[in-house]
Amino acid sequence: MVQIRKRKNEEFIERKRQKLTGDDGRNDALDPIFQQDNFQIVEYFNTLAASFCEYLKASDFDNLAQVAEKIRRAVSRDEKPPLQQLINTGIVSHIIQLLDYDYFQYDVLMNECAWIMANIASGPEHHVKFLIDNQIIFYSLNMLDHPNENVKDNAVWILSNVAGDSLEGRKSLLDKEIVARIEKLLDGHSYQTNFIAHVSWLISNLTRGKPYPEYHEVEPFVPIIQFFVQNVQNDEVLNNCMWALSYLSDGTDEQIKAVLEMGITKKIVEMLAHEEPHMVAPALRVVGNLVTGGDSFTDQLIENQVIPPLAMLLSSPKKIFRKEACWSLSNIMAGPSYQIEEVFNYNNREILRKLFQMAATDDLEIRRECVFCITNACNDATLQQIQVLVEFEIIQLIVETLQNNNDTIVTKGCLEALEIILNFGKDMAHASQLGKNPFVIKLAQAQGLQVVESLQSHPENEIYEIVSRIIDDHLDFE
Repeated sequence: MVQIRKRKNEEFIERKRQKLTGDDGRNDALDPIFQQDNFQIVEYFNTLAASFCEYLKASDFDNLAQVAEKIRRAVSRDEKPPLQQLINTGIVSHIIQLLDYDYFQYDVLMNECAWIMANIASGPEHHVKFLIDNQIIFYSLNMLDHPNENVKDNAVWILSNVAGDSLEGRKSLLDKEIVARIEKLLDGHSYQTNFIAHVSWLISNLTRGKPYPEYHEVEPFVPIIQFFVQNVQNDEVLNNCMWALSYLSDGTDEQIKAVLEMGITKKIVEMLAHEEPHMVAPALRVVGNLVTGGDSFTDQLIENQVIPPLAMLLSSPKKIFRKEACWSLSNIMAGPSYQIEEVFNYNNREILRKLFQMAATDDLEIRRECVFCITNACNDATLQQIQVLVEFEIIQLIVETLQNNNDTIVTKGCLEALEIILNFGKDMAHASQLGKNPFVIKLAQAQGLQVVESLQSHPENEIYEIVSRIIDDHLDFE
């Protein structure tokens, strides 16, 4: 039988991000440090490291902050930030220790030090491991209690980069009960939109990555995401939340139900028609996950008008969007006949016409998805729906696909659909007492009899059995 399919994820969201020096409002294009070669940078850092140690020993926190600013500006440049050169000076562990509660009163110093750590955490995995080994998670979680929002923001940035670095980084954070810390951070507080955007990015990184975290570990994020989507009018926040939902909904019916019960289904569907592709991508992924659940879940999506934007996305210039739209529609058409009818009836058969056109002319990968979509509709179709498909030349499509494809899954799906069609034709022949199965005649006209017969030698036993049934039940008398 045709099955609901789940698919491998393709990522669109950045796992890690660098925090550029320009974010502080200064133009560093002419700063000498941005023009130096590696040797000069090493010398520059060695000089700063010596000053840093001197001021730290003397507890001269004002001058420490000035040195930290110069270090931060150096490691925040856009291209090839000299992170390893800084680590080689040996002062990074001292910078991390300045993030402790004991130094909370020195806002400027703490903010500069945290910014430096955020950018080191944006580097390669061995840099992140170095930070974790030096207790960056402990200090960053503590900084979430700092009264200064900029310091908190840098802490969130660090944690986001650690979570996005690897499954090990994500696990380390979840083991430190970061979910509860985020709940505490947000409870009863009001923040700037940029800060909320960074928190939503942290949440998306904590929910991503296969194998996914245990659902019970990240389930408390559901009401936070719900609140953000319903109350924060910002595309970055919305985008991050949708990516988080795409990970949270990629699982059991319980997880899908939790997303649908958030009351934001209409918003998810609306995002499918967003003018910015990066906003469409996660919403399309969420929809693709939701339609893998039970029929009642798909009903909710249909009620929220999911079919029109999916129809529009079939014409997208982006291949991945056409593929994902086909994916979602194929799972809808694998449902009961009334859901199939919703797709068939949309705009005077527009989706069917488009799917058959794409199955003939689009990229090979998309053609495969279109064939799945069309043949899935046979699974629970009524006679009238089968007749519509036959009018659209589904038998010809099946024959051509069987001739030109080596994919066992596609072959099996096509043969199952063909068997269903021929069974309907047999019933029609008996009911009309004509004795001729009209769909066998169509199969013969499409040069399909020989194609089916040739598949008796297929190495897969399942395919051999379907072919044998088709021949025994429908083709012996032809």
